[in-house]
Order: sequence, then C-alpha cells, then structure tokens
Amino acid sequence: MKNDKSLLGHGIFCEMTDDLSERVEELLICSLCLEKFKDPRVLPCYHSFCYKCIVKLYKNDQSGAIRCPNCRLDIQMEESSISTIPVNFLLKSLLTVVKKTRTCDNCVEKDLAVNRCDKCSMYLCQFCSESHRRGIATRDHKLTPLDEPDPSNEQHVQKNYCLKHEREALFFCRTCNKIICRECTNNDHKNHDYETIENAADESRRFLKTNVDQVNARRIKVEKTIKDLKEFQHHLERGCAKTIEEIDRHFDEMITEVENCRKKIIAQATSINNSRYNIVETHLERLEATSISCRNNISLIHRAFAKTNDVQLLKMKNDIFQSLEQLQEVTDEIDPCVSGQLIFVKPESFGAKRKDLLDKYSVSEIEVDFENCTATFDDLSTIKLFNKSSITLTCFDQYKKRLPYGNYLVEPTFSGVEIKDLSITDNENGSYSVAFCPTTSGYLKCTFSISQTQVPNCTLNTWVGWCWNESNGNSEVSNKGLTMKGRAADEYCYRIGNCSFDSGTQKWKIEISYTREVTRALYTISNNVEVGVIDCDKLQRYHSEDSKCVKKFKAKWERDVIITAIVDMSERSLRLQSVKRKRGNQEMYDPKEFFVNFRAHHVVPFVSCSSPAVSITLLQEQF
Repeated sequence: MKNDKSLLGHGIFCEMTDDLSERVEELLICSLCLEKFKDPRVLPCYHSFCYKCIVKLYKNDQSGAIRCPNCRLDIQMEESSISTIPVNFLLKSLLTVVKKTRTCDNCVEKDLAVNRCDKCSMYLCQFCSESHRRGIATRDHKLTPLDEPDPSNEQHVQKNYCLKHEREALFFCRTCNKIICRECTNNDHKNHDYETIENAADESRRFLKTNVDQVNARRIKVEKTIKDLKEFQHHLERGCAKTIEEIDRHFDEMITEVENCRKKIIAQATSINNSRYNIVETHLERLEATSISCRNNISLIHRAFAKTNDVQLLKMKNDIFQSLEQLQEVTDEIDPCVSGQLIFVKPESFGAKRKDLLDKYSVSEIEVDFENCTATFDDLSTIKLFNKSSITLTCFDQYKKRLPYGNYLVEPTFSGVEIKDLSITDNENGSYSVAFCPTTSGYLKCTFSISQTQVPNCTLNTWVGWCWNESNGNSEVSNKGLTMKGRAADEYCYRIGNCSFDSGTQKWKIEISYTREVTRALYTISNNVEVGVIDCDKLQRYHSEDSKCVKKFKAKWERDVIITAIVDMSERSLRLQSVKRKRGNQEMYDPKEFFVNFRAHHVVPFVSCSSPAVSITLLQEQF
C-alpha cells in the first residue's frame, strides 16, 4: 500500500504537464558536461555551470581567466578565488524539488522514483529498481539513489580553508578581498583591514540588500514611467484621432457651404436664363403670327391676279390695298429683345485670396504654457473637514489659448493636512477636476505638476476647518442623526461637532466666555463646560455617561478660557490645553494641560454647556 507521501508526491507531479517537465529537465542540465548540475555555480555574467566544469575551464585557459562558453566573457580570477564563486541556489532548490517529485519512468503507476540508472538515464521506483538489478541485460547497470547526500549541500560542504596555510579560514580581508586564516593576520595581512567572516557576510548582506532596495525602487519608478508612457501613447492616439475628426468636420462644413453656394448661383443663373428665354419666346410667337398673315395675304393676291378679270380686280383693289397697308404698319422687331449673355461674377482676386486662405491651414504641435495655467477651488466654502471638495486645473497653450484636449499627466501634491478619496478626472477640454476629502484640519497647500513639470502659478492655500453644528437644544453630534440629551434644560444645551473620525490626529480650538450679565437666577444653573469626544459606537446602542471622554471647565464672567483639543486616534488619546485670558486685554495666564486615554475607535468632537449665559466659539486659526 502506498504511503501518504507517495500519494502526495504522485498527485503533485501529475499536475505538471509533459512539456513543463521537459523544460525543467533542460534547465537542470549543465551545458559543459551535459549532465545534471552538481554543485551549480553562477559566474558574474549570470551563466551557471558545475563547479568541476568551471575548474576545468580555468585550468585549460593559460591566461589566468575563465572564458564563459556561452557569452565569451573573460573573467579574470585567481585559482584560490574559484571556490568563492557563488552557488546558484535557485538551481539547487529546483534540483531538490525535482528529486522529491520525480516519478518512475518504467512503470505505469508512476510511483515516486528512488534511484536513477546512470546508463539508461531512467528514474526508477523501488519495485522497478529491484527488477532492474535482477534483469540479465541490466544487472550490471549502476543505480544512484536520489536521496543520497548532495555534496554541494551546505551541511556536507567542508569548511573553508586557507589555501596557503591549509587552516580554517576565520577572517575576511577587506584590503585583498580574500578569506584568510589566523596565521595570515600575523603575516601577509598583518596591517590589512580584516574582520570575522560572519560580520563581513552580515555587512555584505546589508550592502546587497540596500543595493537591491535601490534597484527595486528604480524598477518601480521605471515601471511607473513605462505605464505613464503607454498611457501617454494612448492619449496621443486619441488626440490625433480627435484632431483628424476636427479637420474632417471643418472641411466637410466648408464643402457643404461651397456646395450650397454653388447650388444657389446655379439656381440664380437658371432663373435669369428662364426669364430671358420666355421674353424671346413671346417675341418669336408674335413674329411668327405676322409672317403667317403676310403669307396668307400674298397668296390671296396671287390667286386674285390669276383668276379674276380686270373688272373684278378693280373692284377688289381697295380691300387688297387696305390689307397690305395694315401689314406694312406692323413694327418688325428684328433685333433680340434681350441684351447680352450671362456671366459668372467671381470676387475680385478670388484666386489669390483662395490660395492665401488655403495656405493658412496647417497642423501644428501645441504645448502646455505652464506660466498661464490656472487652478481654482470650485467652491471655497466647502473646504471643510470630511467634506468632499474639488479643484479645477485649466491648461493653456503657448498661444495663450485654452487647450482643446486633455491627455496630460496631472499630479496634485497636498501638504499641511491629510486627505483621502483623491481622484483626477480629465474633462478632455483642457481642464481637470481634482476631487478630495480632507481628514485633518489646518492650512492646506496644493501644488500641481503636469507631465512631471512643476506648474508655478497653480499653488492654492486655504484653511481647512471643522464643519461645526452649533445650536441650542438637541443637535446631531455625529453618526446617523444620533443626539445626546443635555442634563439640564434642553433649550440651554449646546452641542458642537458634526464630523466623526476613526484615524489620524485631529485638532480644534474653542473659546468659552460669558455673554450675559450674571444674575442670581443664573447662579442656579451650572456653568460647567464639557470638552472632549463621544464614542459613536456606544451611542448607537444606548445613551450613557461612559460614552463620553471629556474634561470639565468652569466659565467665569471676568475671564475667557481658550481650549485646544488634540485627539490622536493611533494612541487613542485626548490632550486638552487651556489658557485663561483676562477680559479687556490679550493678557494670557495660568496655562494648563490635561491628558487622558480612551478606548473608543470611532469618535466625534464634543462640546456642551447647559448655561444660557455661556458662549462657545470655534476659533479658525492655525495650530
């Protein structure tokens, strides 16, 4: 019965395709000895060979160098340094994995192989190995167990020895870049810079890690540049397509207008010609009628001459003569009744103007004029803590015209406050909308770069303050419209704070002062002021005093109290700094600081007072 490990190995290997197995086998073959790697070492050119093959290469080359058979790179090296050529741990690991997952090449059950026949180059399971040893044709073959110790494995590698003194190497000489023994430190390397192998190796690891980190940072930067360039290529294609579309649209409009003008002129010529034609047609009809009358009268006279006698002719003479006189009195308009021919009247110097107009058409590259770009807040009144805000960046070209297209890499940089939900929208009309949400209060500074070039005149500064909800009576303190009842009359209960938060460091400053004349009636009402935060999660379940983390301050008529509250959500701490200010001047005195921790993960700023004589004012100033 197969053990669990066999089943597991069998299942893993069965998932590998034959093609993948062949490719892995090719990777594990040394190109010099054409056998599986034994103690694979990697040269500075990153080609790997067996350690023994590298030693042979060095001995065969009389120049004291190793010439890589793959890339023909000459690697200058001393014979004592060959052993320091680094091991290719990737190939070693791959060899180990293949050994552990190799199945039998001789049976259909594909059991895990335990031996390899050096002559047949077959991997055999335990059952097939015994048959291989008993077979007449294969009993002389040598079987190499797959689980025999790897001489290149660290636990079987002998300790490094000094080649000169044949002693264990304990130090690394920085001056000569060699591994040396204790005797070397007293002779050839006496005044050299050396240290223990462990320390040198640790320092080398740190050095290599630093360089790897730098290369990795470079890789990230290059990959980002590649991504940006590919995106820019896409923008170029889109921009070219839009330009061609605009050219087609413009000339199509011109062609349409020219075609409409052509039709209009043709219609005008046709109309004038039809009018002239009708006049000539009418004149022609009148002349044809006169011609027929003349012909008829002449015919009548000729018949009279032929068929009448003298008496009859004399009797008809007056009638015939009168008819002829009437025909002679008809005016004959032989000339055309219309004058001239039609002519197409073109604008003066149209040919030159047309050429001059068409020559002015061209396609040119436009560039961003960084000096003329502008940035503005869409609505300055909305730049409040936790409120969605936006900025519009507008780009202009070198001709001081707004860019017709977008397609530029715009990067805003915020400082002074923390933000979240940053998004940049290309409006594809030369403007960009930058949306963000500030999560801490303070003076916000925003600068812009376009295609990694800083824009000089697009720096914005503004104060980001709290969106307070300050009112008498019951007011929302935070989350989902929850309220917190005052302990005294509700009409005197102030609730300030309309934003909840669960991260960052939040600050605000308030001023507490009397606003009414102190009367005996007011002494019956508490003039204590609570400043701190409320646990939103507890408010969702119930209203209780332990949902608050506050400090109480006493309001007095002769002085004001200025309190700065600082909440650090990473440490879940509340720090309150209070300073008293005497009425009538700016003299400050009696500063105090209070510090308290809380357990809440989601809080809202909170200020309350139950006295109608007390005023609580939010101070919008930089901390």
